[in-house]
Amino acid sequence: MHRLTMGMLALAGTLAGWTPSVTAATTTNAPLPGRGDLLVIDATAGQVGGKTVITLGGGRERLTLTGADCPEQNKHYPMTRIPKEIQLRDGALSVQLASGLRFAYYIRPNIRYYGGKAFEAALQQWDRWPAASEQVFSVRLRRLDDAVEWWLDGRYLTRTPLGDGPEELTVSVSDGAGLRRLATIPDPSPPDGRLLPLDLAGYRHFGGDTPLAPPEPLDAGLLRQVLLEPGAGRIDVGRSRWLGQAADSGSFYDRYYVRGAFDGIPESLILRVPKRFYTRVWLLCAVDPAASPWMTVRIGRYRESWDGSGMSVGDTHVKIDPNDPAGLLEIQPAGRTTLQRDGAAVEIPLYRVAVPLATDQVADYLQWKGNDPKRQDFGAPLDWFYLEFSRKIETRRSINSGIFDAKPLGPASGVSILDATLQSEPVQVLVHSPEEGYSFYLDAQPALLVETRNDTARTLAVSMQADLTDFDGATLVRTASFQAPPGVATNTWRLDGLPAGWFDARLRFSGQAGDVPWFQHASLAFALLPPDTRRAGAESPYGTWWFQGSHYTEPDPARMLPLFRKMGFRHSSPNIKGDAALFQAYQVTPSMMGYKSKATATNTLPWTSFMTNWPTVKTAMIFHETGIKGLSTALPHELTGAPPEPFSDEQRTQLDALRAKLEEQATTLRKLDPEMKIMVGNGTTIFNTLWFREQLPTTFWDVCGLEMAVQTLHPEGQPNGWNLQSFWIARQMADHYGYTNFPVSTCFEVGYRPTAPGGLSLKRQADWYARDVLHMLAWRSPHINVGLLADVNASYYTSRWGSTGVFGRSPLHLPKPAFVSLATLTLQLDQAEFRRCVPTGSTGVYCFEFARGRETVYAVWCSRGRRAVTLSLDGRLREVMDSMGRKLDLALRRGQVELPASESPLYVVARGTLEGVALGDPLHDNVVLGDSEVVAPLRQAAQWRVRAQGDETFGAFCDYWPMVPGAITLEGAAGDGLALTLNPQPGVKPIVARYAVLEPVQGPLPVAGTPDTLGVWVKGNSGWGRIVFEIVDANGHRWRSNRGEGQSWDLSDWEGETSINHDGWRLVSLPLPDGYPSGYYKPSMRHWRRLGEDEDGIPPPPAYPIAVTRLFVVLREQLVYGTTMTTPASPTIVLRDLTAGRRADGGDAP
Repeated sequence: MHRLTMGMLALAGTLAGWTPSVTAATTTNAPLPGRGDLLVIDATAGQVGGKTVITLGGGRERLTLTGADCPEQNKHYPMTRIPKEIQLRDGALSVQLASGLRFAYYIRPNIRYYGGKAFEAALQQWDRWPAASEQVFSVRLRRLDDAVEWWLDGRYLTRTPLGDGPEELTVSVSDGAGLRRLATIPDPSPPDGRLLPLDLAGYRHFGGDTPLAPPEPLDAGLLRQVLLEPGAGRIDVGRSRWLGQAADSGSFYDRYYVRGAFDGIPESLILRVPKRFYTRVWLLCAVDPAASPWMTVRIGRYRESWDGSGMSVGDTHVKIDPNDPAGLLEIQPAGRTTLQRDGAAVEIPLYRVAVPLATDQVADYLQWKGNDPKRQDFGAPLDWFYLEFSRKIETRRSINSGIFDAKPLGPASGVSILDATLQSEPVQVLVHSPEEGYSFYLDAQPALLVETRNDTARTLAVSMQADLTDFDGATLVRTASFQAPPGVATNTWRLDGLPAGWFDARLRFSGQAGDVPWFQHASLAFALLPPDTRRAGAESPYGTWWFQGSHYTEPDPARMLPLFRKMGFRHSSPNIKGDAALFQAYQVTPSMMGYKSKATATNTLPWTSFMTNWPTVKTAMIFHETGIKGLSTALPHELTGAPPEPFSDEQRTQLDALRAKLEEQATTLRKLDPEMKIMVGNGTTIFNTLWFREQLPTTFWDVCGLEMAVQTLHPEGQPNGWNLQSFWIARQMADHYGYTNFPVSTCFEVGYRPTAPGGLSLKRQADWYARDVLHMLAWRSPHINVGLLADVNASYYTSRWGSTGVFGRSPLHLPKPAFVSLATLTLQLDQAEFRRCVPTGSTGVYCFEFARGRETVYAVWCSRGRRAVTLSLDGRLREVMDSMGRKLDLALRRGQVELPASESPLYVVARGTLEGVALGDPLHDNVVLGDSEVVAPLRQAAQWRVRAQGDETFGAFCDYWPMVPGAITLEGAAGDGLALTLNPQPGVKPIVARYAVLEPVQGPLPVAGTPDTLGVWVKGNSGWGRIVFEIVDANGHRWRSNRGEGQSWDLSDWEGETSINHDGWRLVSLPLPDGYPSGYYKPSMRHWRRLGEDEDGIPPPPAYPIAVTRLFVVLREQLVYGTTMTTPASPTIVLRDLTAGRRADGGDAP
């Protein structure tokens, strides 16, 4: 609830207590416009309730516009709530089409988009904005060959087929509304329909506060027949901003993705246009040299409902600078104009630019085949796009890594748009797949379908160039040609001769229509799979989560079950519904029966209904995302040697109540089905392992269930309760309390790795999902239900969960490489059983051995980097397959095979015995720094000291990273750097890390310039130590690269970039804390805390110059490797060349 100020109370008084007058209707008839003309209808509402009704002859369509107060929308909970005492009078037009479209057109802004002080200021401003009843709105009807388009104030509404009805319409005004103009004017659109000039006059509230003089007369030759003259309106891109920036909400439902073209918000510059495959937009721009020449042009859709849309948009970032343009197809001078700044006229240039549109990124909306072809996108009509102009859009990753997003965070733009014309092409091309998910078996003649829509009267030749980039970044170019007859035609593009794997396809179609050359891009992904030889059925552990309609995912099993089969997954989420015979045909069942919280001994229906529907499912879960309030995140004291974690009386009461619930449900389930295995879990590792400490009898449970969210945490990271190695915690607790060989499993959901902006790369998601599953197999988890089947398309997409699918959003379900990686794993490890983790000589190189019938399969990968791994085999090598399903041309030579091991698993299938493993030199792709400086060479041990007493604030910074000052010696390494050796500390538990604080003897080390990255070269031991940097800025603030949230959470470097999880030399680096020109923090800020007051707050970036004050070096005497505690190959690491610089790729994320 908002606090009501005196001004707001006064406003409430002025807005309440009046009644509109009612008058009779006045009706006017008019003929429909002919081809090449527009019918213009200008009117006003006159008062709240004033009504204008426009009816096509024969009642084929009717548009009703009524003056209105702002409607109640408090059900849109991402929005700011209007206090009940406030009634926002005369702020909108109610718009309704007889065909179904209904919405509020805000003339005064929809102030629910504002928050905090901005919201209160908007309330105070309300009655000073022009009233909706006074707004002269303009309806325009454009005649097409067989239809009429409706436009309202320059915003496309809909398209109505004409058929054989009367060629006329009627305009009726009543209750105070007034008809101001009814006229026919020439349509500025050329007759071929290729160019669509946009009427910017209807976007007057986008114009900004800085007045521009009328531009000089333009050179018609520069216009290229785009427009006859500039429009009357303009769009000041400098007004664009993210209204939620100050709040920095972590909500999974974001009002940003609810916005539309009728919100009246001057900071959201959204135009609504007919849905077509536009290739570019021509703009006439004025560019203020005192501001930024950058802006982003976006095409796509938002969903104006409470949960919004996903990232169903395509962005083009452009720099309108003739001396250094970026992202443009064309830029030409187009005259000059003047603006008023500080009371003086300033002359600024005009440019005619062509901006390529990323319409190929929203091709799903151009070819959607939804449940109902008339009302697609889950109930919303699909015949429009949004065209948005904003300050440059940048990556947003929230401090707690809960949101992965892109927002307008760049500098204030100096671009004003005076004119805009969209361009489409005489031939439009879409690429379809005859198979679900654009995925094919290699032995099934894979092909894609190229659909051409030729708007001319002649058959045209179409050329295609396809740049196909594989998982490793290699690009293969293919070409083809088609004939496009008038209308719609389909050609088959065969994918012959390609290897198995995932391909990113960037297609360019081009041709000539008369004397007009044209081109269009398309982008998609497809997957080619080896033949399916799997035999496993319901006994297979593999599954994934399918939302089945929630969050705008595909609900139809007939479309999604083929994707399960191709991936080799046999299980889905517990709540799936559909024809049991169809699921049986694809061998897919729920992974388990979910938690039935309302089921009791006297209400067994929730259980028995599931058992009836899915009689073969024999695991039932008790609890789901259940926990105890305030439970410590510390690792169990049994494993660390620390004092027992605090446990209050209130927590004991909660735990006792949960135990009573558990015992009641378990007792009843045993009676209903004695064969049912009872899993207790789907909560945090620390909570679930409490049941071992409580010594819960096995009469009540059969499996300890874990839900590790994993997210962007490294798959081999050491146990912390949230990552895959947390299996070790549960296994140790079970053994400690005598639960020998008691099963530990993941639940029906585990391991969510996002690929939205700021998340993992597609390659890393693929590698890490596969390695997640390999570790689960090694821990003998009976259930492995990883990730999402497909991304969601609500604003939930930007949450840590929403983009974790192995396919893209509905309806196309374009595959990600993770789909192929997991499909390859399930193919190679079908009906396989984990046997052992083979010693390789390095805890950074993994070789998992599986028994598969009479054969043995070895999964081989590196935790980081790549290197040759040679296996000595006494037997026969059948095949080596990489993670993309490609067979490598490798053979045994004198009983050995040399593998190109990398972070992507390889699968070696052999018969016989593995007799040994030999490793080649490690190789790493290091961050490339420009303008780099060696801050300290780190060659002389005398120039550094180890702080003997350690640093208590560092050692205790996070509860689940137990560490103590280490017995670490520092010495020179024969001129190669500084060697740090960890000596044994017998009284310290294996899971407890050791650390050293290194300080330069001469004091802080100054760093020149304004670097964006700090790093040190480390010769590692794959011991899962870590480097933490400390700097001091020009204002005396100290910063440390281990940001947390209190002591409960470590928010820094989940990806392990500063971890010593490698062998050989690698630049261990991290981006320095920084912010965007808008004032919002960059993703790098999540790594850094500013020491002192409010360490959990988000301060401004450091002031330069900076200096390095300390290096914290964490080492481990032992680490979890595979499923056991193991000593790294060496207790020593070497440091050299503390380095600062600017990333050559301009990147921010590690």
